[in-house]
Amino acid sequence: MQNEERLKTLRETPVKKALIKLAVPSILTSLVGTIYNIVDTFFISQLHNTAMIAATTVALPITMIIQSVGDGIGAGSSSYVGRCLGSKDYSKTSKAVKTAMTMTIFTSLALILLSLMNLNGILNFFSSEQEVIDYAYQYMFILVLGSFFAVLKQILSFLLRSEGDVQFPMIAILIGIFANMILDPIFMFEWGLNLQVKGAALATVFSQIISAVLMMVRICTKSQFVRWKFLDFGFDFESFKEILNLGIVVFIRSGLPSISYGMLAKSAGLFSTATVAAVGLAKKSMSFAMFVFLGLAQGYQPFASYNYGAKNKKRLLSALKISICFTMGYGFVMSFVFYFFGNSLMQIYTQELEVIAVGQSMMKGYACCMPILGVYEILAQNFQSLGKSKKSFLVSISRQGLFYIPFAYILPRLIGEIGIYMTQPLTDWCTIILVLILSVDVFNEIKNMPDENAVA
Repeated sequence: MQNEERLKTLRETPVKKALIKLAVPSILTSLVGTIYNIVDTFFISQLHNTAMIAATTVALPITMIIQSVGDGIGAGSSSYVGRCLGSKDYSKTSKAVKTAMTMTIFTSLALILLSLMNLNGILNFFSSEQEVIDYAYQYMFILVLGSFFAVLKQILSFLLRSEGDVQFPMIAILIGIFANMILDPIFMFEWGLNLQVKGAALATVFSQIISAVLMMVRICTKSQFVRWKFLDFGFDFESFKEILNLGIVVFIRSGLPSISYGMLAKSAGLFSTATVAAVGLAKKSMSFAMFVFLGLAQGYQPFASYNYGAKNKKRLLSALKISICFTMGYGFVMSFVFYFFGNSLMQIYTQELEVIAVGQSMMKGYACCMPILGVYEILAQNFQSLGKSKKSFLVSISRQGLFYIPFAYILPRLIGEIGIYMTQPLTDWCTIILVLILSVDVFNEIKNMPDENAVA
């Protein structure tokens, strides 16, 4: 009965109410995921060591790759499962869930092995300062060992949300973040275990284990359409193909930022350790704005996939319009905050004047692209939700690859430190133009498809 209510949300609940019901838990889940990336940095900054703060900046590309693996399999599975549920093909749904869990095991093990084999080389690529590299290695070695649970947590969250179960993943991740906040100071500071950056990594791994276990129990005992029997592995080629089609796109979309961000960190190293630290702190401050964009896009995804599969264009178009309008309004608000209060945001992490000054300039650059970022997230998610893997792939490699990486490398070397600040806004404005062009025929397809059982 509870599972039927979840599908009713996707199928019959008024669009605004349905999006709120789906998006709010997803926004909170995204916020909690954002806090995961910020909590360690906040506590590390309390050690008053700029090299340690810079180490989290250098290590962040690897953590982003780990997250992108979970995002890829999770989003690919969620999109396919959503379309299967929309067409009421529950046999394919079951096969897709089993295939996704099997992919999780093998992909995670391969990720851990490859990361450990190349960890030192990767860190040396992103930084030339040995002290920073040493701290980053201590931090990332532990996170890589525990990355299976980080990937599993992501995939379980996507699968549960695909049938409308958006509240429990949020609660499970919230419990994990509270555990992280409690364990961080215990593991890091002198009055506790005094493990410093290694303690921050251990706290994160333990908290991710807690969240993953809670969601595993949920999917094995409470879910109906995405139910999985513990240790029941299997492989369905059709499901694998569908998951991989979008999964690769999402992986690239989520993974390319690790390379582009690493390139920016490397370019920041041309100036000073304080610049590297400031780039990382500003990036984490920006993620506070991004959690709403990402959460709304994740809430929109199961709604769009289901109603596209059910050929209900009225609900689909209405949801798209509402989501775009909301993200634009929110983007203008955050643009104002970043431009005028960037200095205060930097002071949350550090009192070092050089770091604050560089971070404030970064925040002003971010303010220039905030109003369009939400539109990009919704339209990119729309490609994924409707199975438009080629368009989604092109958008992914364009924003974080074709645009960002050249800007991040060339601009700082061409015009100095101001190039660091200009990289993100130039990238986002180029990308939104491309996304709008690619969306024209998708909008036309939705408008021209038959509208069956429309309820708005």
